[in-house]
Amino acid sequence: MKALFGSLLCLVFTVAQCFALGGGPNYGGPGVTTTGIYAGVMTPGDLSPGANSLGLFSVTIPKTGLGTGTVIIFNVGETYTGTFTGIADPDSAQLTGEVDAEFPYTYSVPSGVTNGVTTYTTVTVVAKAAGKLTGQLAANTNVYSSASVRLTGSADVQFSLSVNNPFNEIVYDVIGFKQAEASS
Repeated sequence: MKALFGSLLCLVFTVAQCFALGGGPNYGGPGVTTTGIYAGVMTPGDLSPGANSLGLFSVTIPKTGLGTGTVIIFNVGETYTGTFTGIADPDSAQLTGEVDAEFPYTYSVPSGVTNGVTTYTTVTVVAKAAGKLTGQLAANTNVYSSASVRLTGSADVQFSLSVNNPFNEIVYDVIGFKQAEASS
């Protein structure tokens, strides 16, 4: 009887181990470190067909405070340069940021006629590109990659006072990766 009970007990313990959690308890969270230096590319998405544009950005997300970086958007022959300010939530692994870029240009307008010659005045205008970028950070599953974290998301950028741009808004698809860990 003791031998039968012992055999059944061994079977119960073996089956119980099959249903046990692997790797310890799950306390939630994304499993990625959100601090670091990120780089990404913005390409026009399905909501902006025909847009001739490309954006590049880099942002450093520190342990405390706001993340800062640079952004450049090439759009129909215009080059917007500016800043990227954002945060990364360590619980949801979501990167959220604000794009703010400018493209200054000048043009001449007739201001009058002097002795039969038209005079011109130069006007300087600053075109703006501003919008919100949201993305999800996820651990990189590619074992051959040096990037530990990948970024996917979207950016909605509005353009004002542009010269050649037929679009006043472009919705971009965003892909990126973590280049390095943050030093501070």
